[in-house]
Amino acid sequence: MTFDRLVVIGGPTRLRSRNFTLMLNFLVLGEGEITIPLFLDDLKNGATSGRYFSEKKADMLKAYVPRYDLIRFRDYIMIGLQFIRGCPFNCEFCDVIELYGRTPGSSRMSR
Repeated sequence: MTFDRLVVIGGPTRLRSRNFTLMLNFLVLGEGEITIPLFLDDLKNGATSGRYFSEKKADMLKAYVPRYDLIRFRDYIMIGLQFIRGCPFNCEFCDVIELYGRTPGSSRMSR
């Protein structure tokens, strides 16, 4: 299967749906603060495929603060806010440790 657009897959989607590998151009895994700039640089330079992965953990104190001023809050019943990644627990129903590992990393609530 091919598309007339570039297909980029990453995050939990990649972990849950292995069949996506057959139709993607770019695979971006790991901490977005590390892998997305690499992907964007290649895309800007004309790349049409690539794989990006890093085991390195992002410094959550330096992570970008979302542009909440662009959100129309009246359009949402609830909005999730993530300020920590990783979890030291081993709940059988949860995939957080698969995505972010067992060592928590956090930002400040004031951000």
